[in-house]
Amino acid sequence: MARPIKTIKKSETLHIRLLEEERRSLNELSEELGVKPSIFVRRLIREAVNQGPDFFDDGIKELRETNRQIAAIGRNLNRLVLMMNSGDPINGIDLRIEYENLSVLYENIQGSYLALFRRAKNREIGKITP
Repeated sequence: MARPIKTIKKSETLHIRLLEEERRSLNELSEELGVKPSIFVRRLIREAVNQGPDFFDDGIKELRETNRQIAAIGRNLNRLVLMMNSGDPINGIDLRIEYENLSVLYENIQGSYLALFRRAKNREIGKITP
């Protein structure tokens, strides 16, 4: 069963004046990304003050999938620990195979996280792909 998605209620508002061209550009960029202008502006603010990348829907989906894979690693590690604590003899070959599978899964997850953060952080304004 998936955990419920936490939502943070925004309580502060900011009213700014824009030139017509600035507003049009903001709307175009937001539309290209498929997000509301307020989401796009919050993302720019977060990155400007170095609070880390702010993910759009594509990044959130990948992040959830990666977290699911991390949970799978945890289950596999628990299974290995149970095998070791059972007192029954452990086949070294089976243990080595499990270890290699976990290592590959870990490397894949690490690569996914790095790519996801790099893509979110280095997204260029105007060249952002949804």
